[in-house]
Amino acid sequence: MFDYHIDEEKDVRPATHRKDVRIITQNVRGFRKSDMWEWLAAWRGIPMMHHPALIILQETHMQTEAERDELIQRWQLLWGQPESASPLSYWSVGSHKEGGVGVLVFPDYQQSVRPWNRHLWSTRTLGVQLNELHVLNLYAPSSKKQKREQFFC
Repeated sequence: MFDYHIDEEKDVRPATHRKDVRIITQNVRGFRKSDMWEWLAAWRGIPMMHHPALIILQETHMQTEAERDELIQRWQLLWGQPESASPLSYWSVGSHKEGGVGVLVFPDYQQSVRPWNRHLWSTRTLGVQLNELHVLNLYAPSSKKQKREQFFC
């Protein structure tokens, strides 16, 4: 399911010592729960030097606080982080099966990331601040012209 080629000759510095900031975006199209766990766990097998700072996810279809809490807990545990530590993920929760966004934070950047404009978060938008960089995860409607136009107005 997850194929990742690593060129060991390239940048071998720890993530926090790189000059670049790596951010990956992934539309998960409502992964089944088992597929989501497998996808999340696959990141643990990738050498730390190849980790991005953030993964921003769209179309999570997360509908309940319980689902959100379970994902937060699993991502924290995957990296050996207690639940009381600084969050390693942020999620929006919706009332229906469309939209939904999330941000996964890798441990090297845990102390550098914080929520940004949380009062403006919705089922389709979520923002974090990584040092001086503001990252907005936005999932706009792709069908029905009226919904798209309404979203951007």
